[in-house]
Amino acid sequence: MKNKLTISAIIILIIVIGIIFKMFLSKDGKKNILQDNAAQQKIDSYKVANDLSKPASLPKSPNNKSSETPITKNQDLNGSAIPPALSDTKVDGVLRADSNGKLIINRDIRHIFDYFLSARSQESLDTIISRIKNHINNSLPSEAAKQATEIFNSYIAYQNDLKKFEPSVTLEGNKDQYISELKKAFQERMDLRRKNMGDKIADVFFGEEESYDNFTLQNLEIQTNDSLSKKEKDDKIKVLEDQLPEELKERYKRKREEASVESEINELLKNEGNEQKINQLRESVYGKEAADRLGQLDKQRKEWQNRVEEYQKSKDTILGSSDLSNENKQTKIKELEKNFNGTELIELEILEKIRAQKKK
Repeated sequence: MKNKLTISAIIILIIVIGIIFKMFLSKDGKKNILQDNAAQQKIDSYKVANDLSKPASLPKSPNNKSSETPITKNQDLNGSAIPPALSDTKVDGVLRADSNGKLIINRDIRHIFDYFLSARSQESLDTIISRIKNHINNSLPSEAAKQATEIFNSYIAYQNDLKKFEPSVTLEGNKDQYISELKKAFQERMDLRRKNMGDKIADVFFGEEESYDNFTLQNLEIQTNDSLSKKEKDDKIKVLEDQLPEELKERYKRKREEASVESEINELLKNEGNEQKINQLRESVYGKEAADRLGQLDKQRKEWQNRVEEYQKSKDTILGSSDLSNENKQTKIKELEKNFNGTELIELEILEKIRAQKKK
């Protein structure tokens, strides 16, 4: 049991570090902090704290028509209505052409694609594709625009071919097989990128991410190796870290420190009266403004938790009553649910399903 708990803790730590790190690669994450629901607040706490750099604006020129395309609250430059996910934001990156009118290949291109694709739950893929192609044509000369469109088509093809990793075993159940399947999935994903986009584009779009994926996989192998002592594990991980590119090394070190602080904070959150200590820890890592916003999220999460617990307690009392018919019980439960709005009801339903499974 202790070994399983240790492995679970390792998984959680690696996942947390991975999530935070990939936020740096995606350059996204600030805006969604106030839009996501309570179930996402823990992940959002990392998003709001990261000071993600934005690209410097370019002077307008024949080869760089628009250095930064703004998205207004209600419409884009073509007058089309935009989804809430993109409202009051700026396109995440800049499309550039060189002096010969050819597209400059960099990771900004992928950031821009992902920026528009982030609205997939709010508008059709056809609309998004049209929006991206309009942005390309408004930002680049004809030859570069043609190149960018071809890259976008290959990127969409890759996204369509991409399969979700579904291991046949759990890490706790069979760690060797799990890691073997994870390795295979990583390799298949790398091969798929190069099949659809070619080596050059895949390396630019995903090279840094793949380096980190490989590091994470080797880290996992070390952490779950029971034959190694803690010191041996630490030494091997240090060697891995030293092999990372300098920028990645600094980012990983920073994210590891943040994950350690978050782990300490999560322990403090289990008990009342630690608000000042938690705020001090966050302020030391994220700064005062972010720490204050995270403190507000803690309050919102606590209020949500209290509401759910009150609902569940009342529901259990109703269901356990021998004086009520089944019809009356359902009526009273419906009355309880009126205290929640539409989004909250969806979350509540999920929580109730999880609770029901635990009772089995």
